Amino acid sequence: MREQNRNRQMANRLQRRGMGYASSPSNGGAVSLTEKFQTGILSGFQPGNIGDINRAIWPFAFQFSASNILPGQSVVSSFSVTQEAGFLIRQISHSTFRLVGGVYTYIDPFYFDESSNSPNGLVFTLEDAQSSRNFNGRTPKDISVLGNANFPSIYPSTLYMLPNQTMLLNLSNTTNQPNINTNETFRTFVTVWGYRIRTEEAAKILSTVTG
Repeated sequence: MREQNRNRQMANRLQRRGMGYASSPSNGGAVSLTEKFQTGILSGFQPGNIGDINRAIWPFAFQFSASNILPGQSVVSSFSVTQEAGFLIRQISHSTFRLVGGVYTYIDPFYFDESSNSPNGLVFTLEDAQSSRNFNGRTPKDISVLGNANFPSIYPSTLYMLPNQTMLLNLSNTTNQPNINTNETFRTFVTVWGYRIRTEEAAKILSTVTG
């Protein structure tokens, strides 16, 4: 009797919370679960055997990396959005290291010093491989513009990359220029943060796209 009362109380609590507890095979628990996938908070994450998965949106990150960028040298890195979903770019950051005595030393952005610690002379451009469109203008920007993992640079308007689209990162080490008094070798990692989104849902986020 005590066990039956406990089960009845549990069923009542679950029903009040809208969790569709099935006390018997004919209770309709499976139907309730299907309804919640269709109309509730789980509607964007339906398994394929229950409903459409095309509404799924999930956090994602891509990373560029380039090592041994010598003085006067330029390197190009890239990432490609794979075919199953597009990519919404929201934030971008970098981690840069200086080669000192054969060892890479992290350049801590919280201790930047214009004369010694900042990666002066390391500049970049972001470019769409298909259209050659630059995302930061034709003039290269200092790498510190990208921010760091704790304080990344946030785009004022979301950028949308289509499936199979490729982004190029052009890095140039200009530390051998007359106006810069160093000749240093760098290694840098650039991380792009955002969300993967099924292309079927792209029409719903057109207001975030920049041209």
